Amino acid sequence: MTMPVKPPFRLAVAALFLDGDRLSPEEVLASLAGEYARAGFFGPKVVALCLQCLSVNGILREETGRYLLTGYGRERVRKNLGG
Repeated sequence: MTMPVKPPFRLAVAALFLDGDRLSPEEVLASLAGEYARAGFFGPKVVALCLQCLSVNGILREETGRYLLTGYGRERVRKNLGG
């Protein structure tokens, strides 16, 4: 039996924004808890760091404590998800 493979964490975080939602770090944490909660690295600090990394690399943009996907980010996320 083959287990489904989870996407890399940063890609999973970025993919949350494909619908155009503006999410806070707490909302990202809650959205991924079901899939990643048992991973030893998962927690608020890692999510915050991941959001910062995605912002520095132009994938996300932060506005008043909420993040959104940039046009460049949308293109990269779709490409990496195979779509």
